Amino acid sequence: MITAVLSGIVVYSMLAGRLAHHLAILVSVAAAVVCLALSGHDHGDVLSIDRYAGRSAFACTAAGEKMAVCAVLLAGCLYSVKIWQPLALAGTLLVLTVWGGRGIGLRQYLNLFRIPLGFLLLSAATLLWRFTTSAQDTILALPWPGGYLAVTQASQQLAYHVTARALGAVSCLYFLSLSTPLTEILTTLRRWHLPAPVTDLAFLTYRFVFVLVQTVRNMQCSATSRMGYSGVLRSIRTTGAVYGTLLGKSFCKARIQFQAMESRCTGTELRFWAVERPAGSAVQRGILVGIAAVFTAMVFMG
Repeated sequence: MITAVLSGIVVYSMLAGRLAHHLAILVSVAAAVVCLALSGHDHGDVLSIDRYAGRSAFACTAAGEKMAVCAVLLAGCLYSVKIWQPLALAGTLLVLTVWGGRGIGLRQYLNLFRIPLGFLLLSAATLLWRFTTSAQDTILALPWPGGYLAVTQASQQLAYHVTARALGAVSCLYFLSLSTPLTEILTTLRRWHLPAPVTDLAFLTYRFVFVLVQTVRNMQCSATSRMGYSGVLRSIRTTGAVYGTLLGKSFCKARIQFQAMESRCTGTELRFWAVERPAGSAVQRGILVGIAAVFTAMVFMG
């Protein structure tokens, strides 16, 4: 609900002054409805990233090759000056991920994309709405003590560029994470002589994110069964209570998992089971290299 409302506000703020008033409202309401439709309860979707990665048609392609291609795409995305360039990359990688996903459909991909979407929307809202002492040359303005919170053409342009680059960059990371299991990524990084403590911390952080997600889901399911989300005010109060107690429960679960690791004599370095995979096809390599070459050419040719 909160993400849907925020998406409607951000989309309207971005389109105000560039489209007719009724069209801007229509598009913003449509964006909110889409976010609300994707926010349905879906069991195990977030926790299935490794399963999706293992099933991907690109799983047989060497992890180092995919990481190198994604690094090139990520650098080009951050270097791009045109708004359409990172958006085109995001669309291309969405099609590539879903087409090669073998089990992940468009709805599952968009459900996973809701995780960073909230952060992107908050960042866009922060860039769009600025404090100013005068409402002159503003597109939208709200009275605020000492001045106004306003949207200007400059803030809109900045929000366009930053949001587009962020969407392209997140799409690069999603393609890598949904086609390459984390253990293979960390094994490749160790071959590239990245210190073992860094890869161990990355693995533990990744796993404890899932601990947080599972804890939140259990608490939200319990609150839902007690009608904690019936009504806007009650939903806000319940959300505050859930996230207020999240830290303590997460620390408790993390301590239990750490004690389990110590009882199994994990030692000072984590070891991962290396799965022997058949070599990826030349077609897959050609697709990845082709996308990287075309996108790099588009970025540098303007």
